[in-house]
Amino acid sequence: MDSASLGHFSWTNYDAALFDLDGVLTPTAEVHMRAWEKMFNDYLGELDGHTPYTEQDYFDYVDGKPRYEGVQSFLDSRSIDLPFGDPEDGSEAVTVCGLGNRKNALFTQVLRDGGIEAYPGSLQLLDHLESIGVQMAVVSSSKMHRMS
Repeated sequence: MDSASLGHFSWTNYDAALFDLDGVLTPTAEVHMRAWEKMFNDYLGELDGHTPYTEQDYFDYVDGKPRYEGVQSFLDSRSIDLPFGDPEDGSEAVTVCGLGNRKNALFTQVLRDGGIEAYPGSLQLLDHLESIGVQMAVVSSSKMHRMS
C-alpha cells in the first residue's frame, strides 16, 4: 500500500503524542537480545550437556516477559532448577534473580560503552512535532528506563 492510499495525516489535530522507547525510538531490542545471549551462554558454558542459547530461545522464552519471568521460562525449557532468589541478588548469584541482574549489568555496560543511537526517522518526527507545538512523552514498560 503506498502512502497516497493511506490519506493525509495531520499532527495538528493532536495536542500530544506518546512514543515507546524500545523499538520505536531506539533499537534497544537488539542490545537486549545480545545481553540475554551473552548472559545465558556464559552461564550454560559452566554446565555440562547444554546446547547454547539461540535467538529462537529469545523469542520462545524471554521476549515480552518481565526479566525474572524470562529467566525462569528459559531455565524451565532446559530443565535447569535454580532458586528464585531475591531481586536484590548480585549479578554473581546463581539464582533466577542473579541471572536476570547479570543480564541487566551487561545491558547497562553496552549503554555506558557507547549508548544507542535513535532511529533517524524517529528523530525527524520528534523534531517536526516539537516545531508545531505537539507535546510529547516517551513511555516504556521496562524497569531499566523508569525515572525516580
